[in-house]
Amino acid sequence: MSIRVIRDKKSLSPLQAYALKLAERLGGASPVFLYWKGRVALYALLQAMGVKLGDGVILPAYTCVVVLNAIFYAGALPVYVDVRPDTYCLDPDKLEEALTDRTKVILCQNTYGLSADVEKVVEIARRRGIYTIEDCAHGFGGAYQGKANGTFCDAAFFSTQWNKPFSTGLGGFAVVNNQDLIPKVEALEKEKQQPTLGETSLLRQLIRMQRWLVRDWSYWNLVALYRWLSLYNLILGSSQGGELDDIAMPKNYLKGLSAVQAREGLHRPGPFGRAAGPAAQECRDLHRFPGREGQEPRGPRTFSKPQLPEISPAGQQSPNLPVGGRKGPGPPGRLVLFPPASY
Repeated sequence: MSIRVIRDKKSLSPLQAYALKLAERLGGASPVFLYWKGRVALYALLQAMGVKLGDGVILPAYTCVVVLNAIFYAGALPVYVDVRPDTYCLDPDKLEEALTDRTKVILCQNTYGLSADVEKVVEIARRRGIYTIEDCAHGFGGAYQGKANGTFCDAAFFSTQWNKPFSTGLGGFAVVNNQDLIPKVEALEKEKQQPTLGETSLLRQLIRMQRWLVRDWSYWNLVALYRWLSLYNLILGSSQGGELDDIAMPKNYLKGLSAVQAREGLHRPGPFGRAAGPAAQECRDLHRFPGREGQEPRGPRTFSKPQLPEISPAGQQSPNLPVGGRKGPGPPGRLVLFPPASY
């Protein structure tokens, strides 16, 4: 589902209205494509960019395992570049040494609401004819150098999973800024599976439970329970068991957004100019995001949240660095590096 030109807004379906609202929120210049999860949007973008077996995808060494999964599903190899200790984002000064003639894409990850040096990364990529993708799973609503997150690179993907700046339960979307890529992403729309009635019904119940049960005092216990149930495929999880212990692409992975998620996105406070809901407000509080015009930003709230881990150089992972290692050389759970010479 993508939106380019809409003449009669009254006749829009929930999916069309939601995509239009997202496009308008990001400036209205680029089409939006809707997906079941943000990682699926990344996979679709890699496919549209022609990523194939043996290609290299550059990404920061501090990232999420589902990003690696999408790269593996496309047949490519992840190539890690160390991060800056002040932003936890890719260090552009260490980027060039990781590039080879097999490098196809560079991921510019927005980490905890902090942008990478996107302009510098994009400049390096354009000189070498390499695609760039903004990983804005944490970045919706933010800006860098006066421009909205997601508008700098050839394309960007966002997540609207439970704990993101705003939530549709599960969900994600892609924004395509490179005009040459738009027809290729549109062609993939025909391959998208639709969520089943069972999936949408269960997701609707989970969204209702979130509204009634999630409070400051219950949050972390419910997160632990949800993750345990997801691991054993006992619930509709953000990550199912197969995504965490294997690199084989799950069946029906390329899946579109449901009307349930679209309606939730349209009615959620925060993303389209209304008062911020709990998830968006917490994101502003923790990162000292600016308030609305005429309002002072709020200070950070006191939560018993885990502290950010110590960052060690790439290849020297500290024990508590939560980067999911994949099957390969080295002990399980450690970060497996693919040096540029190996692809």
